[in-house]
Amino acid sequence: MFMLVVLINLSSDFSVQASGQYYVGLHKKDFNGALADCKKRGGSLATINDSSENTRIFNLLKSKHAFPAFIGFQDLVSEGTWVWANGDCNKYTKWLPNEPNNLGGEDCVRMRNSHHGSWNDIKCSTKSFYVCEFSKSKCRY
Repeated sequence: MFMLVVLINLSSDFSVQASGQYYVGLHKKDFNGALADCKKRGGSLATINDSSENTRIFNLLKSKHAFPAFIGFQDLVSEGTWVWANGDCNKYTKWLPNEPNNLGGEDCVRMRNSHHGSWNDIKCSTKSFYVCEFSKSKCRY
């Protein structure tokens, strides 16, 4: 009788949650660089569907001291029409007060440490930490 044991060595940047697996990019990149890195790893920038997922990602970022961090929300195609980078439907937001404000052409979104993981729009060229997600949930009607 043989027993096969498979060990998976995930770097400390990975976190496996009940809802999926996340990767925190600790080497700051602009939005396009973060998106490309997530795609290279087989995922996308994180999509946040509800307050519990926002809290999970907030706690993960807090544990890594990785604030602020890009998530996959952006309005690059049409100003004011916020969509997720992976194509999922927009079901939830957690904007900081007076956000989004598009101050100086801000089309990308970062989660902040303030207000327990609230979001603000920021220029996509800003270098930041980021969160990748590796689950394939799609919007269902």
